[in-house]
Amino acid sequence: MDTLPLEAQKTSHIRIVLNGEATDVSFAPYKTLLEVLREDLGHTGTKHGCELGECGACAVLLDGKPVLSCLVLALECSGRNVLTVEGLGTNGNLDMEIRSRSNSAPGTMSPQKYTFEPTGLESLREN
Repeated sequence: MDTLPLEAQKTSHIRIVLNGEATDVSFAPYKTLLEVLREDLGHTGTKHGCELGECGACAVLLDGKPVLSCLVLALECSGRNVLTVEGLGTNGNLDMEIRSRSNSAPGTMSPQKYTFEPTGLESLREN
């Protein structure tokens, strides 16, 4: 019985729809979606943060629902739609709306006080 070379045994292949484009990618099967996006696909807009699922820096939309990509194995994403920050813009422009969550003094801003909500996402989500 022939066995696969060791290198071939360590490689997984999946196809995802990344920011609206069908994308094939090969990677080690233990990698998270965050690692595959950044290291294998070059989409560095999704950030490494705490790598514990607490900070939200790695958030992406997976089939229209927000997930923390540091907690999702890339193998779980085969055939699914992944939307990163790079996919939110049109012609390179990111259309964002800032909504205040506090009554802070004018001119002050911190991540805890504001959320950034992409406009027009309802058309990208599946019903």
